[in-house]
Amino acid sequence: MRSVAFSPDGRLLATASADGTARLWKVPGTKPHTTSPFRSYLPLESVAFAPHRKVLATASDDGSVRLWTYSLQGRTGTNRSIGTPLSVGSKIYSVAFSPDGGMLATVSADGQARLWDVVTHQQIGAALAAGPGPMTGVAFNFDGTILATASPNSGTRLWNVFLPDHPVAHVCAIAHSAMTLQEWRHYVPPSEPFRPVCVR
Repeated sequence: MRSVAFSPDGRLLATASADGTARLWKVPGTKPHTTSPFRSYLPLESVAFAPHRKVLATASDDGSVRLWTYSLQGRTGTNRSIGTPLSVGSKIYSVAFSPDGGMLATVSADGQARLWDVVTHQQIGAALAAGPGPMTGVAFNFDGTILATASPNSGTRLWNVFLPDHPVAHVCAIAHSAMTLQEWRHYVPPSEPFRPVCVR
């Protein structure tokens, strides 16, 4: 086994193994609850339950994360993959859901952490790079505003991942002034034409 995780209600245990399968186990119990395992093509490194929905995330050596729904009705239960896999392109060591279930964090062998929108499967913002070397652990704090990452080479780091509902208004409230043309040219890519922001 490479990874284990309890479901939010504590009644299930998910396991991820080197044979590329994840299984659900009743707690207490000694047999898998579902005979239809969550399969990958390469060894699985990590598994995580979503906090408020019956969704399981599995992370594979092939650099992908798959989201699954599962049902525990009947003797064996069922599961199915949700949408397309999240593709990192580098071996993923660990995954974690945010407390509200809206984001999934991944850390991988390329020394980067990434945030993903669980509904759209799209990456949120740029990758968080701590390199050199792999990131091997990841966790959210209680309200999902801080992400902790662990790396054998760069130690533990804390990242502010707070996502305001209105990012521009939030930045303007902090800046207390409009962005000048000179500041725009310094901070914004040349492909973006200048436009007034934070103008009252």
